[in-house]
Amino acid sequence: MTPPQSVFSASLEIPEADLPGLKRNLEGFIDLHLHLAPDRVLRTHDDIQFAGQAAKIGYGGFLLKDHFTVTAGRAYTVSKEFPGLHIGGGVVLNRAVGGINPDAVEAALLLGAKQVWMPTFDTAHHFLYFGMFSLPGTVPVKEIRRRHASSFKGITVLDPGGALKQEVQEVLEMVADSGVVLGTGHLSLEEIRSLVAAARKTGVKKMLVTHPEFLATMWPTDAQVELANQGAIMEHCANVNYDAALVARNIKAVGAERCVLSSDSGQVKKGHPSIFMSKFIDDLIAQGVTRREVEIMIAENPAKLLDLD
Repeated sequence: MTPPQSVFSASLEIPEADLPGLKRNLEGFIDLHLHLAPDRVLRTHDDIQFAGQAAKIGYGGFLLKDHFTVTAGRAYTVSKEFPGLHIGGGVVLNRAVGGINPDAVEAALLLGAKQVWMPTFDTAHHFLYFGMFSLPGTVPVKEIRRRHASSFKGITVLDPGGALKQEVQEVLEMVADSGVVLGTGHLSLEEIRSLVAAARKTGVKKMLVTHPEFLATMWPTDAQVELANQGAIMEHCANVNYDAALVARNIKAVGAERCVLSSDSGQVKKGHPSIFMSKFIDDLIAQGVTRREVEIMIAENPAKLLDLD
């Protein structure tokens, strides 16, 4: 049965001719970074639409990410429809949930969240890079007028003295106690270094450095190795205009056992998330990443992070 069309999604289909290649590259893939509808901007698919296609390809599962709301409840509902897929959600600590808000984290964890992301669009660092608390070219599905001007300057995890804020420490304690994944979001490298050090000291076992080759979070190879040595996993994503040679070099330097590959897809301009991700894998292999390394990064390491191994 074909799911009903959604005003929030473009409902892209997979050409039958692409299925063999997608199955070859994405069998067992657990995508830890996927943006689906409903969302504030148009997405390629809604949760149900994509889950049906992922099952057809042979995905192991995926993790729903939304910059503005908790996705754990959505994941629970979709999982009931597709019990063969491991589907999870989480929470991004942007303004829409109160920023770095322990109450929002508690609610998300009680709903079964698998990852807690530090702020993304609403970080001071993101604004410094893009000049806006969004991404260029994004168009909301609906417009709502704000009648009051905002004096918001962006979120940082550090106080003026450079120490980690108390609410961040409280969130780290909750993440450590629950055993879920901590994502670094769009923080600056200085903030990420402080966050990873504090998280490790607090007992957080699973840390993902969010897309370390993204425009605003393009971290040098030596910094990625440094963070991996502190226990963090590099989450290499299929960003728009990715540099496969650069990503491959970083994977080789850090080691595939300390990396995952994610699509960070669902944006209409990227096209179908599975097709875009499969091309990313082909391009990495062309740059010397082995099939075995891909398997480790798309299936084995994500399964460990979600306690599925």
